[in-house]
Amino acid sequence: MIDVERVVSWSPTERTTYEEIETSEIHVAATDLPRAVRFYSRVFGFEAVRSFAGGAAVAMRIAPGKSLVIHDAGSAVRQGVRHLRRWGFVVNDLDTVRQLVWELGVAVARDSGAADHIYRWASGRSLYIRAPDGVEIELVEIGGEADVRAARAARRVV
Repeated sequence: MIDVERVVSWSPTERTTYEEIETSEIHVAATDLPRAVRFYSRVFGFEAVRSFAGGAAVAMRIAPGKSLVIHDAGSAVRQGVRHLRRWGFVVNDLDTVRQLVWELGVAVARDSGAADHIYRWASGRSLYIRAPDGVEIELVEIGGEADVRAARAARRVV
């Protein structure tokens, strides 16, 4: 499983900041609710903490004070809720996470052009993956450790 430290706003480009997502709940719609719940449980280890609206929505704990709420796309419960299709999960070691992505059979959403698909920024690194229903998740490693690991990886290649 991929361990998530916190949730940040999604970024498609070079990052200079890693702002915590403000809302306590991230809402997504799923055409197959059980499949989506299985995905987030299998890949990230999230546990369903409650089901509501007659089983048309499931809340899963992501990190302290943050929940992922998955709504059945065909249900009325999703009306009036702003659904996000992209956000970032901060992870500790993107090299290990990349290996887990391969092992878990998770699709990479964006190709950096590098063999490992990892984007290298001045202040960290990112790997973009695709969850069910086209949801794109940025897996982010922040700061100095990203630089140290990238340098080690470059030395191994040479």
